[in-house]
This record gives sequence, C-alpha cells and structure tokens, in this order.
Amino acid sequence: MFWHIYKYRVKSLLKTKMSVFWAFIYPILLGTLFFVTFGSSINKNSIETIDVAIVKEAESEKNDSFVEMMEKVEFEDGKRIFNILNLDLKSAEKQLEDESIVGIVRLGDEITLEMGKTGLGASILKEFTDEYTRRFELIEDAATIDYTRIQDVIEVNENRKEYVEEVSLGGEKIDTEAQYFYALIGMACLFGSFIGMVLGKDIQAVNSPIGARKTVSGTKRLTLMLGDLAAAVSIHFVGLLLVVVYLKYILKIPVFSQPLPCVAVVFLGCVMGVELGQFASCVAKGSEGMTIAISLAISLGSSALSGLMSPDLKRLMDRVAPIVSRLNPSSAIADCFYSLSIYSDYTRFAKSLTILAVEAVVLVVLSFFAVRRNKYVSV
Repeated sequence: MFWHIYKYRVKSLLKTKMSVFWAFIYPILLGTLFFVTFGSSINKNSIETIDVAIVKEAESEKNDSFVEMMEKVEFEDGKRIFNILNLDLKSAEKQLEDESIVGIVRLGDEITLEMGKTGLGASILKEFTDEYTRRFELIEDAATIDYTRIQDVIEVNENRKEYVEEVSLGGEKIDTEAQYFYALIGMACLFGSFIGMVLGKDIQAVNSPIGARKTVSGTKRLTLMLGDLAAAVSIHFVGLLLVVVYLKYILKIPVFSQPLPCVAVVFLGCVMGVELGQFASCVAKGSEGMTIAISLAISLGSSALSGLMSPDLKRLMDRVAPIVSRLNPSSAIADCFYSLSIYSDYTRFAKSLTILAVEAVVLVVLSFFAVRRNKYVSV
C-alpha cells in the first residue's frame, strides 16, 4: 500500500503547478538572480581594467620605470590591469570627481596617489603603488650599501613568489561568495513547505474531497502520511539536485566540493522543508491564505536569521541567542556546508546534521499527532 500511495502521489504532485514551480523553476530562477548579483565577484576574469590618470610633474628613471611597469601588469587571463591616461592635473581631478577614473598618480620627486571612492579597483591601485615604492626603495638602499649587489636584489624581486595561500583548515581554498549560494540552497530546501502544504490539506477531511476519501479509507494515517511525504521529498530532492547541477556546471559556481555529505544535507533539508509546510497546514486554524502566510514567514524568517540577507545578522544571533541560532533549520543547513568547506574533520558537520535530522523527525511526529486527533461527526 505504501508504494501505491507513493506512486500516485508523485503523479498528483507533478500535475500540480505550484509543486512544480517551487521544486524546479523557483530555485533555478533564484540561483540565476544570485549569480547575476554575486557571480561576477567569484569569476576573477570579470574584474574590469582600472582607469588611472598619470600626471607627470618631474622626469626621472623611477617615474619612467613605474609607468612601464603599470603598462605590463596583467590579470591571469592576459587582460591589462591598468588603462593609463596621461593628463594634466586639472583634467585628472575633473575626471576623478566625475568618477571616470579610479585614481590619480602624480609622478614628481615622490610618487603620490589620489583616489576617489574605495573599492576593488582602488585597493589594487594602492597595493601596486605601495609595492612598487617598497621595491624601488629596497634597490636604492642596496646601491648605497654595495653597488655590485644591485643586480642580485633586482633578480630576487622579479622572481619573488607568494608563499602564503588562503586555505581552510581542511586544505581547501576558501570561497566566501560560495556561502551565499549555500544559503540559497538552504532557503530553497525550506521552500518545500509549499509542497508540504498540499500534503497537509489532502490529509484532512474538512479541507478537500481527497482528504475525506483518505479519512474513511482503511489505510492507517501513518502509512498515508509517510507515503505522501516520501513522494513530496523525492520530487523536491530531485529538483534541488538539478539546481545544484545548474549552479556547478552551467553557472560554474564552486559548490559541492564534497558531493556525498552535501547530498545528505540537501536531502534532510528537503524533508525539513516539506514537513514545515505539512505541519503548518495540519495545525493552522484558518484559511489557505493563513497557512501560506505562516509557511512563508517561517521559511523567510529562518533564512534571514541564518545570514542570507546579511552575515552580520547571523553573527548577532550567534552572540545574543546561540540556542535559537543552532536550532534554526536554515542556519543548520548553512552550517553543514560551512563545516564541510572549512574543517577537515566532520565533528561540527555531524552536530549540525544531527540537529537537522532530529527537527525533521520531530515535525513528522507532531504532524501525525495533529492529524490523528482530528475527529469528524460526519464525512
């Protein structure tokens, strides 16, 4: 009987427009919007060439070398980092005020830098200028101490390597932007509550003819609920896996570095999301609009407190209400992904996954008892 219920509930849900939208279409649309918003910061090739004004106030070998170096430096894809504009001071200041350029480099006895708004381009320009100044001063000091060793100093500077690399404790490269997409997957999991609402509605005789037929059938309520739940979770789970494939292989977002643990998180997240909607539908005493409002408030509220809109809010919750933060299902999902990307062992991951599993089981039990206690004078 369980598989019979499962098969026909899958067919029923796939014919429901709302279920198809929330399981397949909505997560892909949201992932695309997130990519448009944050994706460019993940792709290094999207950094634009920086417009810089050069104002020459004095001729010197140091200044000529600086300009030559600016013209040569490139991004990893071969695109030039700086676009140099040779201007007089007045024109340069006018363009800086209009935000047509990122900064002004004045080449006099000293190299000085003027910048407008802060940003990635301004940071790159400042770092380049400071680094060049440090290296040139090092060569000058070497010439003062021992002129014959200047060439050795120059070669050391040209062949210098970066020996420090930002990695996680598990040895994986940290990608902070990817965390937004993990939070997005968490929210998409909880939006399975809209599919769960259909299950809660169709298990109660007062809400639909399907509920009335199920109530008078000889099948146990638990079997009915578990069959419906398995069908809904299957659809939602497949939908989110398609979203992951879309993010990873179409949009090229670096997510799911450890596939199996991540799949386990997504599965439990789907169970949690579907059960949130089913439980809300079983206990809410009001119209369908009221049930939708409750499910939406829980899903969006949980996602907001997990740091989806602002990471500062997540840190604030961890500080002022750590228990609430740990029990928040969206936070548990995000923390699972965070743990997998940061730590080499699975201790913290296991704790967050256990919290998520326990909450899902509790909701299944509560939904069952909420339906079981319903009594009807007539059906």
